[in-house]
Amino acid sequence: MARPTLLLVDDSEAMLAYERAALGEHYELVVARDGVEALAKLVRLGNDATPVAGVLLDLSMPRMNGEEVLARMKGDVAWRDVPVMVVSSEPERARALGDRIDAFVPKPVEARTLRATVERVLADADARKQRAGFPVLFVDVGARAIALPLSSVVQVVPQPACRAIVGGPAFVREAFELDERVVPVVELAALLATEARARYVDRSLVVVSGAASSQTSSAIPSAIPSAIPSAMEIALAVDRVRQPEIVADVDVERAPGTATATSVRTGNAQVPVIDPGALVEASVWHALADMIADAASVEASS
Repeated sequence: MARPTLLLVDDSEAMLAYERAALGEHYELVVARDGVEALAKLVRLGNDATPVAGVLLDLSMPRMNGEEVLARMKGDVAWRDVPVMVVSSEPERARALGDRIDAFVPKPVEARTLRATVERVLADADARKQRAGFPVLFVDVGARAIALPLSSVVQVVPQPACRAIVGGPAFVREAFELDERVVPVVELAALLATEARARYVDRSLVVVSGAASSQTSSAIPSAIPSAIPSAMEIALAVDRVRQPEIVADVDVERAPGTATATSVRTGNAQVPVIDPGALVEASVWHALADMIADAASVEASS
């Protein structure tokens, strides 16, 4: 699963190197050396549908200083809720920013303090989203990014050894065993008419259920319809699994007159939400469930 992405903004190569060393083990890091580059990187990440978990921002920089970057972020709906941590040797300038920033880390920076601050700020941001948000798991399938309701996700596993399924639909050709349960694998790229980019051995399987998992957030309405039989799990084959994210409710598009999410905004991108149970009609899932049960019975009696 992808690690949270941080944007490090500082005109000092030494400072950027220090931040990379302190944070690189736990986060994906993108660097910018001034405010203009920082905004360009935010736009690029948004166009790639890569959520930015937080920004570490210097104040004194060429071309565009930290205050200007912060003002641009707070004025853009795509970035206004991204937590900003000012890393600076100018505490008075940082204090003047008030509650527009989430933390101040004074220079010279102590690595342990930096890591603890980032962890606390990101946890606080997640808690705010959790109180009024929509939890999703972002995945990449070929050239497409999609979001899965987190309440339907049971587990994510790397590509396991599989066995063939004979007689199933064209997009379900194999299955694997997970904790003594047989789980069919749905070739999501084929179902969405796109071409997978990851090699077979490098892809991930997202195991989903028609019923919301008790281990996931209850923020998604339980009334989301699902055609998957309640006792059945399926695995969606995807190229890449990103970090789960709680999307602010204001960034969730819903079907008119319903609580069902149809798309969510992340960065500059609008990403479709796919209810796994609605991928195909109910009769297909029920037939597949019966086929797997029959195969298991034959295997047990032989």
